[in-house]
Amino acid sequence: RLFDEESKTGWTGRDAIMAGLAKLLAAPTRTVHHGHMPEIELISENEARGVWAMNDWVDMPAFTLDGWGHYHERYVFEDGAWRIADERISRLRVVRTAKRAKLPARKSRTAKPKRAKRGGKKQ
Repeated sequence: RLFDEESKTGWTGRDAIMAGLAKLLAAPTRTVHHGHMPEIELISENEARGVWAMNDWVDMPAFTLDGWGHYHERYVFEDGAWRIADERISRLRVVRTAKRAKLPARKSRTAKPKRAKRGGKKQ
């Protein structure tokens, strides 16, 4: 399960998570996520919990988002490997900046006057 508290967006199951993220983050969207300073607690031989300080930057067509907060994760040990079983993103601060609409190119207001031909006649 993946859930984002800020946007109230979430999916359950690997296929649903991958499809949801692919749609949400399709081009021209760009994103960068950093996780720092993990605090991981071993609950049993097959389960652990972790909290990571995070910063994410998302550049979407209508706005950019800078977020600071935490990833809250639950891990399970399956088939000889640790896997993320559940992840929740909680943001402490979000800065959302709207992008300006692109204006159509305008014609120059300082068009050059037509030059006169030799002999005084204008073109």
